[in-house]
Amino acid sequence: MTYGIWNSAEKRFVFGIAAETPRKAERAFRKTCLNWRKWRYEIKPIPEEFKNPRNPHYAHLIRKGHNTMNANEIIIPARLSYANIWEARQSLEGDKMQYSCSLLIPKSDIKTVQAIKTLMAKIEKEATTTKWGGKKPATYTHPLLRDGDAERPDDETYAGCYFMNAKAGADHPPKIIDTFCNPVMDRDEVYSGCYANVKVSIYAYNHAKGGKGLGAGLVAIQKTKDGARLGGDTGTDGFEVLSPEDEDMLS
Repeated sequence: MTYGIWNSAEKRFVFGIAAETPRKAERAFRKTCLNWRKWRYEIKPIPEEFKNPRNPHYAHLIRKGHNTMNANEIIIPARLSYANIWEARQSLEGDKMQYSCSLLIPKSDIKTVQAIKTLMAKIEKEATTTKWGGKKPATYTHPLLRDGDAERPDDETYAGCYFMNAKAGADHPPKIIDTFCNPVMDRDEVYSGCYANVKVSIYAYNHAKGGKGLGAGLVAIQKTKDGARLGGDTGTDGFEVLSPEDEDMLS
């Protein structure tokens, strides 16, 4: 007998987890889903006739202490700004087509800020010997973690925040999921101004024109809650539903 994760709200098995014991099934679920506590779920035996494909990463997920994320990846709770996440675009004529997003990180979130700085320091140390010829730059032309108060003093959206720009190539669109870790199909659900857990991959570069520095690859976005939209309304804001009497007056 094998056990899986039953979504009590949707009445179906999810994640393709098939474990030998209920405990192993729950452990795999917690490793797989970022916000497992928010789920309405049960650990249930999988019927013999039911085909629930095993999670291809399950064997790795149940190893004690094994982290399925890459060493240079981090998940950042942030507010999205300039969220060009649904279609690849050019920033400037001649630039590569890419996805991009600016992540607003409250300075009050000391734990997250420190985790980002720790990872950046680790990657800087590695890059100093592998990419930068043994010498770390005193300053960066394009810093990765930037101060919103200093760089955007007239923009209240950036007040009290650090911000980080993350990008992904046109052939590697970011995965966009909801709180249940299901893909988001409605593009209006994830937008500039909403809040999300964003997985980025931090890397070092050494470009002939761009110089040395750190960049952030945009890997995945998990929306956590709504927020005031940034950059204008949706185009239909402000309208009201017309009654039959109103329609007669306009005809």
